Amino acid sequence: MKRIFVSLLSISFGLFLFAQEGQENMNKETRIIKDFNKLKVTKGINVTLIKGDEPKAEINIVNAPTSDVIIENDQNELTVKMRTKVYQDVKVQVYLTYTDIRSISVGSGGNVDNEGVLTAKLLTLDAGLDGVINLNVEVDALEATVSASRIALEGYSKTIEVKASTGGKFQGERLEAEKAYIAANTGGIVSVNVSGLLDAKASTGATVEYTGNPQKLNIKETLGGKVEKI
Repeated sequence: MKRIFVSLLSISFGLFLFAQEGQENMNKETRIIKDFNKLKVTKGINVTLIKGDEPKAEINIVNAPTSDVIIENDQNELTVKMRTKVYQDVKVQVYLTYTDIRSISVGSGGNVDNEGVLTAKLLTLDAGLDGVINLNVEVDALEATVSASRIALEGYSKTIEVKASTGGKFQGERLEAEKAYIAANTGGIVSVNVSGLLDAKASTGATVEYTGNPQKLNIKETLGGKVEKI
């Protein structure tokens, strides 16, 4: 819980600093975009998801033009990225209004968070290459893959399936789950809150931590991996 609090505080502080940048260096633009249900964010862009009736992107960028923020929609997958060039002291915040979202992928220092609660039947998350996902969710099922990055969640999911590797962190102490299926290896760290079934496999120096009182435990530890109650 402490780790999640720190990560959320860091994001809030970062956005505060963004707001305090010299306004003369900030450029803004609002774009109406096509409907999408998948999202991919890269290149150090911060995206805040907002539930709404009409998809749109409100771009705030410091020390670069808004035209350097590229937003593409290919078969309902929205990609938000920066134009390929060398940047100095550039900060980008995009407020993205969505109607329905089922999949989120971040990488290359991209960050995604949300206002309110994200609801879905099935939500798929993928974080890699220093990407960060911080969400409040209420879903039936959640699938998460994290590698060399971090995912921090709160809310509720009936079932979660998590794969963590290469030092990736899944912070789910504040995400209530009835069933959790966890596979962690190569230094991955997973924390979950489970009331029903916990099926956890930890290997190659990985750690799975759990809170709650699972009714059933299926645990496998190999090659220095460990599963422990916290």
